[in-house]
Amino acid sequence: MFVYKFDLLSSEYKQNPFPAWQAMREAGPVIRAKIPLVGKVWMFTSYDSASHMLRDHETFVRNPSKAGRKYVAGFLAFMPPSARVLANNMMAHDGEEHRRLRSLVDQAFQMRSVESMKGTLTAISNRLLDKIERRLQDGETVDLLEDFARPLPLAVISELLGLPTSDRENFKGWGNRLTNVNSIMGLFKVFPGLWKIRNYLRKQIENCRIEPREGLLSTLVHLEQDGDRLSKDELLAMAFLLLIAGHETTVHLITTSLVTLFQHETQLDKLRRNWGLADSAVEEVMRFVSPAEIAKPRMLSADTTIHKQSLRRGEYAVAMLGAANHDPEMFEEPDAFNIERSPNPHLGFGTGIHVCQGMKLARAETGIALKSLFDRFPNLQLATPINDIEWSRRIGFRSINRLPVKLA
Repeated sequence: MFVYKFDLLSSEYKQNPFPAWQAMREAGPVIRAKIPLVGKVWMFTSYDSASHMLRDHETFVRNPSKAGRKYVAGFLAFMPPSARVLANNMMAHDGEEHRRLRSLVDQAFQMRSVESMKGTLTAISNRLLDKIERRLQDGETVDLLEDFARPLPLAVISELLGLPTSDRENFKGWGNRLTNVNSIMGLFKVFPGLWKIRNYLRKQIENCRIEPREGLLSTLVHLEQDGDRLSKDELLAMAFLLLIAGHETTVHLITTSLVTLFQHETQLDKLRRNWGLADSAVEEVMRFVSPAEIAKPRMLSADTTIHKQSLRRGEYAVAMLGAANHDPEMFEEPDAFNIERSPNPHLGFGTGIHVCQGMKLARAETGIALKSLFDRFPNLQLATPINDIEWSRRIGFRSINRLPVKLA
């Protein structure tokens, strides 16, 4: 059987993945391929095949025991048992166990709606922009990644969880170590950060248990539904998931939104004239850029045949979200960036039972970040040519390393 190999880590690919995504779709809706950190997988490349895979949670599972395996490929296979508990969250479960965990978190989320947080999001954005404004007016170049796009989601998720403001700089350092992994050797560098996050969250959970406070973490500690509540390990894993996923993914959504808008000046001008298009613009970035370009690997729970391909139990499968989001069978002019695209049924947040739980918050954060920034600085521009923007060489994500800007 022919095994395709696509260069998913090169600078050329990260800057312009469209030709590779097209080549994947042309090879077939379901193909055998080899990708870094995971190895050989079944790659679902078209919109129809990828969405079908993501919705079929009986055949494609996260729990390795249902596929005759001990561990998931990549990160978990090399994680020490003392830290593995952090990854045993609802994303690692299927069926009834996943529904149980997700329903408890959904109930906690419902106690504080995204709509009620918009004032807080705007206030946090403005505080960060106050600091940036002084430097820009002095003629300095500012890195929007480090000075705006990273601290904003970190402040939001910290406040949502009810974690002390003074601890945010620690998260920033620990979190950075977890995200720049593109090789097996790179995995070992994250363990010190994992242990520090684990110990910190355990302490915060115990503090919430002894003395309840405002925030989602304390709510989860004390929440009970139909006589059920989260165990200590489940609380730890859930807190880790909310802290890392709720922060890191939004950082990249904000920065790639900015890069894409700078690259498409006509669309940026249209957005500046009508901020009612902010939600639509964020959805189009999720489709066009696909910051999460590959969904987390799943495993076959049973032998099956899909698109004339024979898939075997225990084999790995991935949905290529980027390729699916540019499928011309679903999207008209898929390689064009259009903030008024409607409908826009992209797979950027996933679909099915594992659809991103924080997508409403991510949308709100990004829309408010864009409006706050461009309202404050209408003459903001990149401080480097667009082709010199350095894209991070991370498997599965499209993100940038720096976003230098200045006032025109």
